[in-house]
Amino acid sequence: MNSSLSTVLNETKNHSHISFFYPDQYFVFLSAGVAIVAASTMLLIIHCRLGQRADLILLRGFAVGVIIASLGSATSAVFRMEKLKNVLYPSNPFWCAVARVDSLLLLFGTSGIHFIILLLATERLVQFISSSLHRRLFSTSKVTLAVRLCYLLSGLIVVGYLLDAYLMWDKGFSDCEDITFFTSLPIQACMLTSAITSLSASMLLYLCAFALQYIKSAKRRNCLSQLRTEKEKSVFNATLVAFFVILCLKVLPWTSYVLSYCGILHDDILRASLVMDILFLPISCLMYLAGHPDLSVRVKSVLGKFVCQSCTIRNKTGTEVYAG
Repeated sequence: MNSSLSTVLNETKNHSHISFFYPDQYFVFLSAGVAIVAASTMLLIIHCRLGQRADLILLRGFAVGVIIASLGSATSAVFRMEKLKNVLYPSNPFWCAVARVDSLLLLFGTSGIHFIILLLATERLVQFISSSLHRRLFSTSKVTLAVRLCYLLSGLIVVGYLLDAYLMWDKGFSDCEDITFFTSLPIQACMLTSAITSLSASMLLYLCAFALQYIKSAKRRNCLSQLRTEKEKSVFNATLVAFFVILCLKVLPWTSYVLSYCGILHDDILRASLVMDILFLPISCLMYLAGHPDLSVRVKSVLGKFVCQSCTIRNKTGTEVYAG
């Protein structure tokens, strides 16, 4: 290896400050595993449910994004393991971007998740504005098409990411550990701006929906109207709580990353922010499973059957031991 290549590698490693505080790989594997199991459970429940609501179709798209991003998170942990650090030989930015499959999966999955969250907020707002308008705009076919468009946009973002890396072909060589080597500052800023914009728009839509449903519930006094809106309110409350948890788990780490680059953040806070960023996927999925009425009922039913079977087996075992 010549001296110029060694210099580039050393500079790249010296700038990877955040990766130094990356949590233990086994913690990342555990988090990704929990997220995949939770998302798969969500997909199974939605698939088995008779009839398809618009919010459930969107949550199905959300679960797909969680699985893809979780695979990216697990792959990222593999790349960070000491035993595999020499797998990626020094390459130019484009081949580093292609070889780092974890970055591609994370970018594709999280971009899709952000778009789906925006659609969830829009769907809830339209539901409270007009039921007839909601039926026209959020039919099964239209919502399915919207989910596909979300992931088409995510794919275009990945293509732009790879094109950006290709345009930096003359930057030199690196061992591909530091993502800043094969991702330019403008493209990083664009990706962060896109994510912040979609989450901010989602927050605004949720606040409008919250105000609208409060006004409508105050006007409707008869029992029939309250019964009709009770299900929609419970769905809205579940998605609202899940969204604000997701917002905290995304915004706080992003803020800490920016501050860390400026050198004005304590290392312990940065370490905690990285943990929050990793826990975003499993916690967001578990929040929807526990809060959404259609999903939580099925989960409670399955858990109840499991507990009953465990108690039955334990009682039979105890009876046999006593009889013996």
